[in-house]
Amino acid sequence: MTDAHRQLTIFLRGDITGFVLSLLVLFVGLAALAVHLLRLKSKDRSLLWFGLFVALYGLRSISRHAITRVLFDASPALWAYFDNIVSDVIVIPALLFFEAFYGRGWKSSLRWLLWAQAAWGVVAIVVNAASREPGKVPDPSNLLIVALPLILLAGLAFSYRPPQSAMAGIIFAGFTIFLLCVILDHLSRAGLVPWTVSIEPVGFLINLGCLGYVAVQRFVGNEQQLVAIAEEMKSASRIQASILPRGVPHVPGLRIAVRYIPMTAVAGDFYDFLAAGPGGIGILVADVTGHGVPAALVASMVKVTASSQAGNAADPAPVIAALNQMICRQAQGQFTTAGYLYVDVESRRALYAGAGHPPLLLWRKANRTLREFRENGLLMGVRPAENYSNIPIELQPGDRFLLYTDGIPEASNSAAEFFGEDRLKAFIEDGESLAADAFADALLTRLAQWSGSSRGAQTDDITLVVVDVL
Repeated sequence: MTDAHRQLTIFLRGDITGFVLSLLVLFVGLAALAVHLLRLKSKDRSLLWFGLFVALYGLRSISRHAITRVLFDASPALWAYFDNIVSDVIVIPALLFFEAFYGRGWKSSLRWLLWAQAAWGVVAIVVNAASREPGKVPDPSNLLIVALPLILLAGLAFSYRPPQSAMAGIIFAGFTIFLLCVILDHLSRAGLVPWTVSIEPVGFLINLGCLGYVAVQRFVGNEQQLVAIAEEMKSASRIQASILPRGVPHVPGLRIAVRYIPMTAVAGDFYDFLAAGPGGIGILVADVTGHGVPAALVASMVKVTASSQAGNAADPAPVIAALNQMICRQAQGQFTTAGYLYVDVESRRALYAGAGHPPLLLWRKANRTLREFRENGLLMGVRPAENYSNIPIELQPGDRFLLYTDGIPEASNSAAEFFGEDRLKAFIEDGESLAADAFADALLTRLAQWSGSSRGAQTDDITLVVVDVL
């Protein structure tokens, strides 16, 4: 073995342990970032800040090892610039992670420190690059070493309480150890202490353990909450499904098709049928503003009130008025639109009343015309004493009624263009020969093609009721 080979072997062996530890730190940071990216829908960013801080620290540590500099033959100035840039930005994710548990501090002092650190980092990067002198502006950690302990002491003095004190205590313990190691290393480089060995990596590993424990605990806690919420939403979906009609009523002389597609597990759309004698049926379609659980709760209240109006099934106006009074009294601020159609096959007549709802559409096959009933009362939930009126309609063989919610005309494509009423009217005309069920399926297929996805692009709940007069 030559002397050069022997010296290189000794050199690498002396550096390998620290290099491997640096790689391990980088891996931990990248793993945390990967887990965060898999949970993009989560609003919790603590794992993101943890991953960025640890990955940057590991990357900087790797760049300082001789093995790296032997493998990547770059100039010392370039390595110095890289080291300075990472040092200028690494404190930002560290402070954001700390803020996620400690809060903004007394009088938002921690947030002010964050902005100061960011400004210092930007200035340092620009000045160092412009002067071509790496390290001309010290990295922002000098401010952090002084300011953060003062902020924490001010919080204690003025009784500031972190939002999660237990987790903040663990973070504080790890950070304190790391900060003391950094301070001692600064003193060592200034020749103020008798030793020259750097203990910052030891402090960082201790801090990493504390931060990792807190990050994992928070992640696991959030996952458990998400699982619990998902189970609750499944239960809510089952309960809401149970309040919808179990099937479509059979009325001689009519063919009725219903399609109900909620945007989320629970919806603000609602439909129901009220029997009114052997040849009559009342059909209610309602749309509560908003989505999710609040809208679904109001929809459940609509169901209860509608059921209590069975005696008025043949008279739409009082049914709508009763629903309006309930919403004004029990669900203030939760506005609702509704349309109620009563069809009596024996008398060959129908009555319709609406409350701010999309127009009832009637395709008259006899003369191939489409009629819109836009006469609507005020949407429900505004005035409790609002009066509603009935619109009489004479039935003819081949008539087709469409009751629907605005999820159909307002379905949008990738260009944010609505499906619109004109396309809906054209589809009704083109599909006049289809039976009620086939027509409903074809319309939903057309909407899916327009949106580009059957569910992914759906921006609202969809309810459709098709009534054919034989």
